[in-house]
Amino acid sequence: MSAGEAITETLVSRDVKHIFSITGSAFLPASDCFETAGIRLVHVQHEQNAGFCIDGYTRVSPGKTCVTLNQAGPGASNLLTSMATSYWNHSPIVALTPTVDTNNDGKGVFQELKGQDSVFKDQVKYLGHVTRADRIPEILGKGLDRALSEQGPTQVNIPRDFFNSYEKYEIPKVVVPKPCMGNPQDIEEATKLINKAKNPVIIAGAGINWSKTGRAALNRFSRVLNVPVATSYCHNDTFNYSNPLYVGPLGYFGSRAAMRSVRDSDLVIALGTRLGPFSLTKQDNIEYWDKDKPLIQVDLDRSRLGISCEPDVAIHGDVGLVCEQLLENGKFTGRDGGNKAYKENYRWNTELNELTEKTTIREDGAIAPRKALKVLGDYVYKTHGILSTDIGNVSSQMNSYAKFEQPRSYLTAGLFGSCGYSVAAAMGAKLALPHRNVTALVGDGALMMNPVCEFLTMIRENIPITTVVARNGRWWAEGLNQHLYFDKRYGGTIIDSPPFVDIARSMGLKGLSVHKLEDLLPALQQADINQQNGMPTLVEVYMTPEPTAIFRSDAMKKPYRYLEKYGHLSTGERPF
Repeated sequence: MSAGEAITETLVSRDVKHIFSITGSAFLPASDCFETAGIRLVHVQHEQNAGFCIDGYTRVSPGKTCVTLNQAGPGASNLLTSMATSYWNHSPIVALTPTVDTNNDGKGVFQELKGQDSVFKDQVKYLGHVTRADRIPEILGKGLDRALSEQGPTQVNIPRDFFNSYEKYEIPKVVVPKPCMGNPQDIEEATKLINKAKNPVIIAGAGINWSKTGRAALNRFSRVLNVPVATSYCHNDTFNYSNPLYVGPLGYFGSRAAMRSVRDSDLVIALGTRLGPFSLTKQDNIEYWDKDKPLIQVDLDRSRLGISCEPDVAIHGDVGLVCEQLLENGKFTGRDGGNKAYKENYRWNTELNELTEKTTIREDGAIAPRKALKVLGDYVYKTHGILSTDIGNVSSQMNSYAKFEQPRSYLTAGLFGSCGYSVAAAMGAKLALPHRNVTALVGDGALMMNPVCEFLTMIRENIPITTVVARNGRWWAEGLNQHLYFDKRYGGTIIDSPPFVDIARSMGLKGLSVHKLEDLLPALQQADINQQNGMPTLVEVYMTPEPTAIFRSDAMKKPYRYLEKYGHLSTGERPF
């Protein structure tokens, strides 16, 4: 058969339903077969957004992979940011990237990316480079399978001329081993630590959602132990908000109930999380992480164990299976976690309500961000929607208000911190789960980087999502640093943009403008009605640049200038 048929049949054998792409001549021999094979080719406006789309797609539909296919050279290099994002999000995406033809490799021909076979090597779990045309299905099959078995992005490079090959191709069998259980000795040691502890706490991470049995097993495990459950940064959807043991998310703008529960514990049980720095950094003057406290860490990716912490017991295995092993192995006594969680949540909710209502800037035609985010968080929770958030001050504050009952409902750019992630990720999620309403939250700075061009894709490809734009006229995550550390010298952080509703309407979307808090809920409701009728909507919410707690207190200091000509710029004390 032809190489195009072999590529298509390999994709079909792995149940690939969608490919996100910008059409390029290099892969036309393959993409010409997709429609006949039942594979939908979704044409986006930028390759980086294609990567973000498939990140969102796979995160709401575990057990499936998704593919992006783009042109050689710049078409491949434009993927690097989204591949790095998926690497830290553990998303099983596959980048199928043509290279220049073998006769011209190394000659600097059109769209040659020097070293394309290695540029992505540190951002993927598997990198396959096809060196013989007859091995295309084999290498592609490995890329598709390893994305699932290694729980992360993979890349397969195929020289352009190989797409026109004809060989006696065989479609390889699927090789995706089932998730593993923990080592019995590790289970025994963990059981002893749990039985010894009087006040344990659980921190649930992304691995709960990736595990087929993770959510159910965590519910049983926490109920038997009767201990508080916190979630790691940006993973608010790994535990039911209504569960009385839930104390909320850690990290920036997180729950003080979660922070205090971790601080007051005598054992941390970390399930499906690497415990990254953003989950552990001091917040609100609460120093809640103690590196000397006993720690059990469970993760399916052995390379994440101990990467940013020092566990006393490190268990390599699927969190769902490990929780069941622990329950079978130990006769655990229930603690008093329910009462402790209730008291901490009551205290935190009182504090959060005060924070929400506290404003220092007059709300004249604009809304204080926390007030708007509370409305958005409550609405998404009540409607069981999917929420995707971006990078920035307003999006980060959503961590205080994002709550969910259903798993796999919260998409964030994660710790790679890619601006412009949320809109494309929401588009991918909508294609994967068209029956669920999907909302993207993005700031006015991030919107104009890449996402705005995908409004065309929403119309062309019929992807109805709601895009909520927090318009405060600032790159406020950075402007806040200037506000607090650099005497309010706002260099490069003031944004002057035309009305986004006008841009959206010009591209075919519905546009709603919100200046008052009481108008926000009706706008969100109308946008969901539009979604159900197949129409994407942009909701432009005018917000005040309300100062908040510092975004990166761990990384910022007030500067002192030694040279006389810069002396007026000093805001800090002389260090020596």
